[in-house]
Amino acid sequence: MKIYVTMVIVLSLAVSWCFADQVQPQTPPAADSSFHPYKVNRWVSGGIVSAGAGFRLLSGADILHKPNIDSSSELATLNTNVYTSRFDQWALKQDPSKRVGFEKVSDNMALSIYMLPAFLLLDGGVRRDWVDLLMMYLETQTITFSVYNLSPLGPNFQNK
Repeated sequence: MKIYVTMVIVLSLAVSWCFADQVQPQTPPAADSSFHPYKVNRWVSGGIVSAGAGFRLLSGADILHKPNIDSSSELATLNTNVYTSRFDQWALKQDPSKRVGFEKVSDNMALSIYMLPAFLLLDGGVRRDWVDLLMMYLETQTITFSVYNLSPLGPNFQNK
């Protein structure tokens, strides 16, 4: 499984590096109303998004089936002196019985953050390029998810 994850990371980085110049902004010609500032290859971007969706389905099961820490006794016996950062110390002092409420707040905040780019559609100049912008957004989200979740920094490798 670890070799598979390493291959996915290397492949994602290689593909994103090879096609990094596809989204470079271009300067508009003087009176060209058909100018589009983004050069997006929809086949390449669609392939990256599709591959990322497949990897997300494969890796999502591993993340969802990790054991929950529901028992207060397990948290009470945890040696908090090992964690030196103030954030970790603060996080360990939270009430575990309020986990469901914390999850709802987290989910609502994440959903609102994901939806913020939709406000770009209020601008008429951006609205005409919505397909290219959507492809770039999905491609960015896919690469970000893959690099985080499938790397040693993500939840597939960490058991905190």
